[in-house]
Amino acid sequence: MPCELIRGIALPGGVLDCAGTLGWWPGALALAVLGAALAVLGLRKGGVRGATSAALLGLSALLLALAAGQPQRVQSAQPMAAAGHVVALVDLSDSLWRDEAVARAALDQLAGRAAEMAADLEGEGWTGQVLGFAQGVVPGGAVLPLQRLPDLIRALPVRAGQEGSRADAGLGAALDRIREAGGRGAVLMLSDGRFRPELPESLLDRAAAAGVAISVLPAGSRAPAQGLIAADLGPEQQIGQEATVRGTVLGEGTLTAEDGSVKSDAIVPNAASLQPVRLTTRFPSRGVQHVRLGFSGAGGAEQDRVLYTLVRGPARVLAFGPAPWLGGLDPARFIRVDGNPGEPPDPGTFDLVVIDGLSPGDFPPGYDRSLLQVANRTGILLVNGPLRDAPEKPQVIGEWNASALSPILPVDSDPREFVQAPPGRDVVILIDTSGSMVDSFGLAKAVAHAVMDQLRPQDTLAILPFSDAPGASFSRQPASAATLAQARAFVDRLTIGGGTAPDSTLRNAAALRTNYCAFFFISDGGFQPPATNPQCHTTAVSTVGEPFPRGVAAWGQEILLRGSVSGIRLEYFEPEVRNLYWREGPLRPIPAGARAPLTGVGLPGLAIAYPRIDAEVISLHLDPPPDPVLAIRRDAAVPGAGTGVFLSDLPPSAPPDEVAEVLTALLGWSRPDRFDLRLRQEGDRLTLSALALAAEGLADPLPTSLSGMLRLPGQGDQPLAFRAVGAPGRFEAAVKLRPMAEAGRGELILMEPGGAAQVIPISIPGRGAGAASSGQGEAFDFGIDAARLRDMAQRTGGVDLTDAAPTLVRTTPPPKRDPLHPLAIALGLMLLAASLWIGRRTN
Repeated sequence: MPCELIRGIALPGGVLDCAGTLGWWPGALALAVLGAALAVLGLRKGGVRGATSAALLGLSALLLALAAGQPQRVQSAQPMAAAGHVVALVDLSDSLWRDEAVARAALDQLAGRAAEMAADLEGEGWTGQVLGFAQGVVPGGAVLPLQRLPDLIRALPVRAGQEGSRADAGLGAALDRIREAGGRGAVLMLSDGRFRPELPESLLDRAAAAGVAISVLPAGSRAPAQGLIAADLGPEQQIGQEATVRGTVLGEGTLTAEDGSVKSDAIVPNAASLQPVRLTTRFPSRGVQHVRLGFSGAGGAEQDRVLYTLVRGPARVLAFGPAPWLGGLDPARFIRVDGNPGEPPDPGTFDLVVIDGLSPGDFPPGYDRSLLQVANRTGILLVNGPLRDAPEKPQVIGEWNASALSPILPVDSDPREFVQAPPGRDVVILIDTSGSMVDSFGLAKAVAHAVMDQLRPQDTLAILPFSDAPGASFSRQPASAATLAQARAFVDRLTIGGGTAPDSTLRNAAALRTNYCAFFFISDGGFQPPATNPQCHTTAVSTVGEPFPRGVAAWGQEILLRGSVSGIRLEYFEPEVRNLYWREGPLRPIPAGARAPLTGVGLPGLAIAYPRIDAEVISLHLDPPPDPVLAIRRDAAVPGAGTGVFLSDLPPSAPPDEVAEVLTALLGWSRPDRFDLRLRQEGDRLTLSALALAAEGLADPLPTSLSGMLRLPGQGDQPLAFRAVGAPGRFEAAVKLRPMAEAGRGELILMEPGGAAQVIPISIPGRGAGAASSGQGEAFDFGIDAARLRDMAQRTGGVDLTDAAPTLVRTTPPPKRDPLHPLAIALGLMLLAASLWIGRRTN
């Protein structure tokens, strides 16, 4: 349509646009007029007058066609904020203004935020005023344009020592002023959040319903005017040693210190000046510990403060049973505490629990569940002890496998589970490709194919050809159908050449050892007895039907083939249930990896058990099958302490440094000197500062990042978002504590890249701790109730003015549209009339 041709053409104060169509008749009329104009031009010979008539007729048709699209001028519109009213609401109570320097600085910051807001709304008709509140509402000046609000804030007169903090009256008055000004507005509040009485929920609901955001600027005094003015507990303490809590008190009352287990108090006489008070306590366990400090003053006023300290010292080991091998431990690293299994203490107050030769039945019912509940922070070592009854009878470890501890143990002593549903098996085929295999290499390949026929998708496969000539290997991969097809093709492509050299390949295979590994050694046996014994169940297959050199048959199963693989029986894939629970000695375990504690001691035998897939086997029996002797397990998904089992009787001659190595591996907090910690609690907000310390003489770089979590009873894991602050290796995080009815123990978990998680015990006070006062007097209040102020802002859509000024939502009014089609129709009809008149004159 013609109107589309003019869309977007700029006009003074706007642009042209088309609104739609008026229907069919303007277009039909335009076509009729245009046809008539063409007829006039083609059929008449009227000279200049005739041409003018025809031209006017054409213009008339064009204007009428243009009118059909409803042309209009659209005036541009600017975003604007409808006029409103801002109330700066200032807390004038003594608990805030006692520290006038802090309060004045906050007042100036509030004025600065108001200035930013005024600059953003300049010229839009906003107004502002200041209201204060203490015992009641205090006017702070007249209503002025918003640009004058910063001056009103800075000029607010303040009288020190005002009792009361009636935020309910102040906020109610602010909402009334905004309603009277038209209903649109905002509140900028400066306060410490210590209101008396409590702020009614209905006021916040009223503000939210009216669309009035309450933005807050938290500020507060650093000490009360009476009672407990200051308190201090050193940031570090030693376990079992006297710790001093120091306080400064003004006025009469009783100061009480409670650390969860010990409570002490001091009577403070009335005095007009500050009085130092000293209380002592002792922390019986390591970790982050707290002291809850309370002051009861005259008239029933109370204060409550929580102080945290990091308690270092030797790990406390709770020992049940004889455990003579604990006697040589360095007392600077470990403290042994003997426990009575008939009346066992709470295991959660210890770093380690050692149970030597005792079964769950030696403890009260349910103690295994108590051990399970604290296993995240308390390491557990179970020592099976000597043979009990007969080898055909279940041993001590079997009873623990049947207890509540079973899910976290690194082994299982029930052989049926591992026969009926074996876990994923890691199979390695070692195939001889030396020149001596020329007559039996086809048979060797057939054996390799027979092994692959037995694999499941959850198994893995690696193939290591061996000779003294260099050659490729097939790296370990999950035994999927595609992998098996590639492995079969790899075997079929193998060629022979060179001499037989199994030792290097056996050493390479040792790197593939897992808890459920199996080697299939295929050769003609033409080599000297190997110096390397495999640490996995090994099936040795002779392709020439002759026995292997001395010692190979002891690796596991020896199969002597004579020309065919038909009927070959691979016992590893068809195991029989072992009917013994004890393997007779004497024996000396061998290391399963690089770590080798307690492998130099002679043992009388061991309880037969099967390592779980995620366990770390430290040592095992020298002869196949490779039964574990010492195994450790940690939950890969949940950082925490470890659980270990020693499946024999540990002799008193066990080297103390190796015993200490095993115990350290089970500790959750294994590096107590790695971090310097500071904790501070305000209300329900806990702020934690961690400084990483480089160990002297060790290549121990400072971490560039830190992550962590706080694990509390019944609350799950609360993540800690650490951020780097200040010096390298220093990090800070904050978390909101959920109310706990009673003091509880949890774990503070710190994790640095490439390092083991440090699981540090932490004690947290119960409900109500951390409050500056219970609300009986303005003089006892100090600090900031950040949680209350944060809740006010969040519920009403406000912001924390410490970070930024609030931004009001601007609205763009609908653009003004001036219709032009009536003018186009009128001009078109006028031109049509002129054309007809000129045409008649021509005739």
